[in-house]
Amino acid sequence: MKRLVMIIFIFFIGVFFVPQNFNISVYAHGININIKSPQNDYNFSDSEMLKDIDINNIKVPLNRHARNGTITEKKKVARLMEKQGFSEKIILDFLFVGLENKIQKIEKEVSVHAIDSTIIYDKFAKKIFVTDSYQGEIIDENLLYKTLYESFKKGNKLDATIKLKKELPKLNKSDAKKFAARKSKFTTYFDANNVSRSNNICEALKAFDGKILMPNEELSFNKTTGVRNAENGYLPAKIISNGKYIEGYGGGVCQASTTLYNSALLAGLEIVEVHQHSLKVGYIDASFDAMVSIGNSDLRIKNNNSYPLIISSGATNGMASVAFYGKENEYEIRRKSEIVKVIDAPKTEIESAQYYKNLPLYVGQQIVENVSHNGIISNGYLEYYKTNKLVKVLKIRSNQYSPSAGKIVVGAMEQFTI
Repeated sequence: MKRLVMIIFIFFIGVFFVPQNFNISVYAHGININIKSPQNDYNFSDSEMLKDIDINNIKVPLNRHARNGTITEKKKVARLMEKQGFSEKIILDFLFVGLENKIQKIEKEVSVHAIDSTIIYDKFAKKIFVTDSYQGEIIDENLLYKTLYESFKKGNKLDATIKLKKELPKLNKSDAKKFAARKSKFTTYFDANNVSRSNNICEALKAFDGKILMPNEELSFNKTTGVRNAENGYLPAKIISNGKYIEGYGGGVCQASTTLYNSALLAGLEIVEVHQHSLKVGYIDASFDAMVSIGNSDLRIKNNNSYPLIISSGATNGMASVAFYGKENEYEIRRKSEIVKVIDAPKTEIESAQYYKNLPLYVGQQIVENVSHNGIISNGYLEYYKTNKLVKVLKIRSNQYSPSAGKIVVGAMEQFTI
């Protein structure tokens, strides 16, 4: 509304003052502007202000007498604008071309803006740090324009002493710390002597370390790690395929996705997509695994909070860990796995062979290729506690894991002695 009034007002001034023919130009009239700051005095004339202005780009030509008029004419326009309710800033910026630009330059020299606290994640230390916040001192622009306007009304100059006002940081350290709390941490364990599998777990979790998950952002395990192949640093290790353990690139990454999944559960995040293994895996409780496979099965997690989250993840010394940092949880969340039924495993298959993987297998030797596993029907629950009191229980999954037969290869090659 005020902008519309301003446009109508400018049109009125133009119609009232503008003659039939006029040049679009701005003239100086030797008006001095004196602005004092704690560090410096700024003295300039209206002609000096015009040096920083491209006159050809002035968009309001109908204000010729308002901007080019004498001091008396300018004051008359100022009184009219004041009656219309315009602020001191709008009046002076309108009457003195270049004043706003000049004050902005002074502001950059004089004002010291507040510095917000920031949350920093150190990948090497695996720690969150919160920097200090600092209070600023900035020009009180409203007071400056008011003082300049009062001096203009009283005399033929613009004169003011800058008053600084405190500027508080938008985020101080104590508030920042509230968003740097550890929401969850989950750890699974693996055999560090299994070099290939250990490598793959490390490579997968490395992709998530230090990642910031914005509010309502969705995190995809497969998109984040990319293809698990040799080019991306992954090695062949055992994977589950069609209910059997076979060698394949990226074996072990499901332990990384499972660790991420469980940490997300404990952080109270939304699980958009998760899949179980066909067989029960040994590194996690039933109904809490998260199987991933490029092109087929993904783990997708959504940040359902109003603030960003930071992920800390890694694997070392046989431990795979994922932590989420943000605002402290309202509840302590615990997991509960319930075994509903056990399905007996088939009998172990025994195979006789003279060679195993191109190496002789003598009588009396044997290779345990696969261990028998019972099948399981299970449920997964999340328990919500407040001050160590159980508040609610949420059933999140029901799963059935197939039984699998073991396989032992026994040696059939006779040993001959001379």
